[in-house]
Amino acid sequence: MPTEVKRALRTAAGWAANQAAMEALYGVDGYYTTMTAWEADNGGATSADLVTNDELVVLDCYNDWPSALVDNLQTFGFTTSATNNVTINVPQSERHEGTFSTGFRLHTNQYGVLFSPPNFSEVIGLSLRNLNSSGFGIKAQKASKLRNGLFRGSRGSNLSGNGTAGFEASAENCVFIATNASYAALDFGNYAYGAHRLQNSVCVNTAGASKGLDMRNRGTAIVENCYLSGWMKDGVTFTSVRNNAAANGSPPGTSPLTTVITSADFVNSASLDYHLAAGSALIDQGADLSGYFTDDFDGDTRAVPWDIGVDKYPAASGSAPIIGIALRGA
Repeated sequence: MPTEVKRALRTAAGWAANQAAMEALYGVDGYYTTMTAWEADNGGATSADLVTNDELVVLDCYNDWPSALVDNLQTFGFTTSATNNVTINVPQSERHEGTFSTGFRLHTNQYGVLFSPPNFSEVIGLSLRNLNSSGFGIKAQKASKLRNGLFRGSRGSNLSGNGTAGFEASAENCVFIATNASYAALDFGNYAYGAHRLQNSVCVNTAGASKGLDMRNRGTAIVENCYLSGWMKDGVTFTSVRNNAAANGSPPGTSPLTTVITSADFVNSASLDYHLAAGSALIDQGADLSGYFTDDFDGDTRAVPWDIGVDKYPAASGSAPIIGIALRGA
């Protein structure tokens, strides 16, 4: 069974304020003050080769930076597999509240460079914004999974199969934002392979309404229960594209919601808050995807009938904070 190497991303003051509890979870001095330092130290693992050393690496990110952690990490050097992988996790108690101005958030400023987690990784609850006017958000590569995240970049984000059939990336309960009218909020990658899976997510370009999700020439596609400001497709085989909604009332796939979706369907879409408003046309219009996951991006438990988008309406009350996660392959 792989050895788990678990560390925290905290300020020194945040660590010291709760040191005994932190050491019980992460070991003595088991924290880093930047993600760059954590990656450079192999995440605390024996080496960057997690496969040879049979290790799992976990980084729990804490909300110690009131105005976001600014860190220009670009790519990660880990060697991974399906059972020896990396998880970047924001515990529920430290996580965004559905907006880019709450909880732990990571800001970077990279021209045309993607925050690109390792193959087979999971990124859970992360709020990431690329501040560069020509920067991308996140690139999820071979068999990696994004869950309950917020990703914003001028040139959008990317799910990539890395050119290998059967190793597609996925995203659940995520918001993808682009601000350059020439780019989609989310692109399904540059490869012919790829049944990339996008479920209960939101893809919006705030400058070009038609540039929500780009599925063109990307092999197959699984897109379910999503809200898209617009979409582009050709040369795509729909493995399962259903129960989606769009700003123009003409979403892709089967069982579409043909209602035109407006700002009134959300709490505050002008501020990129995609919680569902009372009376939203998206409520109760989704397919049951409990075979994949059962929560929304706030950590609330979904119930049948499912809603379209990242939010379950109404929100559950009294949800208990969660510290840590169940690991794949553990």
